[in-house]
Amino acid sequence: MKLPTYKRITAAFVLALLLLAGVAAISFHSTMRMTADARRVEHSQEVMAVIEKLVKIVSYDSVSHRGFLITGDEEFMAKHLQAVMDRDAAMAQLKLLVTDSPSQMQRLSELGEGIADREQLAKNHVQLRRKEGFEAVQKNVATGRGERMLERIYRVATEMSDHEHTQFERRLNKSESSTRATRWAVVSASLTAFALVGGAFWQLAREQKERRKGDAALRKSEERFRALVTAISDVVYQMTPDWSQMIQLQSRDFLAPTVEANRNWLKEYIYPDDQPQVMAAIDEAIRTKSTFQLEHRVRQADGSLGWTISRAVPIQDATGEIVEWFGAASDVTPRKRAEQALVESEELLRFAMEAEKTGLWRMNFADGSVVRSLRHDQIFGYETMLPTWTHDDFMAHLVPDDREEVARLLEDGFATQLGWDFECRIRRRDGNVRWIRVCGRALGEMSGPSATYAGIIRDITDNKIADEMAHQHEQFKAAVLDAIPAEIAVLDRSGNILAVNESWLRFGRENGSPSHKSARLDSNYLHVIANSARAGDPLADEALAGIESVLNGRAGEYYLEYPCDSPTEKRWFLMHASAAPANVGGAIIAHTNITRLKVAELALSARTAELETVMREVPVAIFIGRGAGSEFITTNPTGRKLLRLGEQSDIFLHSPDMDFRVFREGQLLSAEELPISRAASTGQPVVDSELELVFTNGDICRILGNAIPLFDAKGNVTGSLGTFVDITEQKAAEEALRNFNAKLAESVVERTTELRSTVRELESEIAARRRLEGEILKLSEREQTRLGQDLHDDLGQQLAGIGMLSQVLVSRLQKEVHPCAADAERIASCLTQSITTTRNLAKSFYPVELERGGLILALQDLALRTELLSKVSCKVTAADEFSFGKPTEIHLYRIVQEAINNALKHGSATHIQIAFLQENGILTLTITDNGIGFTPPEPGGETGMGLHILQYRAALIGAGISVQRGIPDGCVVTCSMPVPVV
Repeated sequence: MKLPTYKRITAAFVLALLLLAGVAAISFHSTMRMTADARRVEHSQEVMAVIEKLVKIVSYDSVSHRGFLITGDEEFMAKHLQAVMDRDAAMAQLKLLVTDSPSQMQRLSELGEGIADREQLAKNHVQLRRKEGFEAVQKNVATGRGERMLERIYRVATEMSDHEHTQFERRLNKSESSTRATRWAVVSASLTAFALVGGAFWQLAREQKERRKGDAALRKSEERFRALVTAISDVVYQMTPDWSQMIQLQSRDFLAPTVEANRNWLKEYIYPDDQPQVMAAIDEAIRTKSTFQLEHRVRQADGSLGWTISRAVPIQDATGEIVEWFGAASDVTPRKRAEQALVESEELLRFAMEAEKTGLWRMNFADGSVVRSLRHDQIFGYETMLPTWTHDDFMAHLVPDDREEVARLLEDGFATQLGWDFECRIRRRDGNVRWIRVCGRALGEMSGPSATYAGIIRDITDNKIADEMAHQHEQFKAAVLDAIPAEIAVLDRSGNILAVNESWLRFGRENGSPSHKSARLDSNYLHVIANSARAGDPLADEALAGIESVLNGRAGEYYLEYPCDSPTEKRWFLMHASAAPANVGGAIIAHTNITRLKVAELALSARTAELETVMREVPVAIFIGRGAGSEFITTNPTGRKLLRLGEQSDIFLHSPDMDFRVFREGQLLSAEELPISRAASTGQPVVDSELELVFTNGDICRILGNAIPLFDAKGNVTGSLGTFVDITEQKAAEEALRNFNAKLAESVVERTTELRSTVRELESEIAARRRLEGEILKLSEREQTRLGQDLHDDLGQQLAGIGMLSQVLVSRLQKEVHPCAADAERIASCLTQSITTTRNLAKSFYPVELERGGLILALQDLALRTELLSKVSCKVTAADEFSFGKPTEIHLYRIVQEAINNALKHGSATHIQIAFLQENGILTLTITDNGIGFTPPEPGGETGMGLHILQYRAALIGAGISVQRGIPDGCVVTCSMPVPVV
């Protein structure tokens, strides 16, 4: 029988409300779980950062140690001691972070042992260097023991970082899985609810058709806005759902253009080591229908290695299926190279400070306290830092002959507030006299006696003994010259090569360059270049003339930029010839590799050309203002069309002959109030500014504008950039949509009034139906009880009597050896089975054990009878005895009985488990079988009488019940209710 329309509408609203309530519960639970996962992810990131910091400190300490072993300079040891303090602090911080992880604590212990062993070996090398010199320690270092210890430290640190990274990814994946599950639950429930309500209002189809027209206009506006975003992206591409085909909508110079390529295009430009990770991330994004984003290495269009951030977003239809992908790739190679250069610069700065053998100090003249480094006290002969240090302690260490002069210099520095920089002699704790240099200055502005001074102190004794350090100084200069990456050669006045560095020799060996292959003292560089000119080198003559001008004194220096390709790449070099000091004569030639700079210049030129193309082709009006007020602006063809300017590209905002005026909300705007002028004058972006262009002929054009300021390298405003979109049609569509929504709201109010009346009538009918169902169940229970008693008292007793008579007959026939004795015995056996079956049926209709021993005993008897009758395994487990009211026990017993019957009749089960579990004040009854399974009915579909009775019995006792498919097969019936208070 088909339900009336008002009942179907009521049912749709009820189901929609239930689904939305479920969505709220799922969203709250998922939010709490994602918050916890976010805290764990943040913890993993902090641990990995500390590990990375510790590895850098160990590496830095190793460099300082090697610097001391090579040069014997004690200043390296001061930096080594500072690194030890930083390392211990990092180890303590790491221990606090991984205390809750036994495996990480074990690795941390192994890491500490490795660092301690390395520290002990370093001390032995330092002592050996101090006692026996560089050659003795070189033999010890050549064994490679220290390198193996470092490798052990790096290995353990890598294992700890990998462990945290694994935990990070696992927690992140867990959070993403929870988010996806919640999203799908919310989307599916919401779609179902809206589908139910939408089906009830099928008569609004004509109004919805008009609404779709408005949506189409809105989508058209969104497409225009998306075109703007696409135009200013780096590389934009479109792909099929499985990424098998790709169309590169907008290419850039760092990637080769690809149109309608197969999936192999990924392997063509992704760096080989990154391909497995990228392909796995793509497969995961396709499987989960989620956004793909990854930073990885690529082969650039010129063949060099680069970095890019790739991002792709799936576009789904109404059913949730992916119809296409849109993605973009951004070139981050300059940032990566800059980061690497920054790290190298910081390491070089630290190395330089260590090499200076400098002690640091800071004095507060308000209380006389002095804070200093360990190197400061070591300069005065103390192996460990003294508890305190004062100005008097410093003066006491001075050689008596220098005290008066030092006191005068200090007083002058305080009086002039310019600080000081002087050299003096001190007597160390062991009695040795050493030369030191002291530098100091005020921190901030002087403010009376509370001012703080800080400075450095350095042992310069070795510099004072110039004759003893001459040989080492020459070796150091040669090492520095070889360390310079540029190829350097020193020429005399005739062009003969006097000296070259290692880079010059290495370049000649690797490239076979005619101008670099000879470094003998008797070779002439001018002759080598002349030979290159005769061999056809187009720049050789120019280079020869420039170098000769420097050698002859006509020019102080000469520059020449020239290409010099290798077999594998294009290269550019800059030759710099500078005149040597006048007392020496000759020139210094340096060849510097400027390939990266040249490639950057070429890329900038290409990017500029691309920007001009974008400005010309993009369908969005773009305006670029010049100057702090952006009074003069330049626009693209779209902008000229929007403003009806013809071929004119430059506009003066204060021009009185402009063919239009600009309004906002009916107010005329001056040139200074326009978004592009405001962005330039305030230095702040102007977002989503709606304006009206009123032309002299009466036409009105509505536009949506955005503007941002442009800055130079110093942060000064140099102009502004604005983008404007014509939204005239969109505004008209929005107005039509508002009118439609107003009419729709009136219709909803009318329908809501009718539905409320219908709901009240339906609630009354449902209450009456529930009372009738309750009476039917009570009547059914009474009839089952009566049938059970009749079977037990009447038929059961009669069969028992016949059974006894049959046993007597069998005994007599057996005594008489009658031929029918065997038949009589079979009849007696059948009667015995019939009696057992009758008793079981009677207990099924009227469970006597429920009256005698309670629910648990009755269920155990039911399980035993099920095993005997059906030859299946049926067990009951209960943690405690529970006491219920008799009606509740009867309903629970019938629920279990119905579940067992369904498992045997429909599920063909061979094992049934009945379990009672109490947890957090909730009693849960679970009936589990291993049958063929249970298929839940479709939403809105018909359910069986048995399932309906189970749900109704559970509702009568205030319990919740669910019937689900088991894992992997079978059926699980779960009934939950509050634990009764005894």
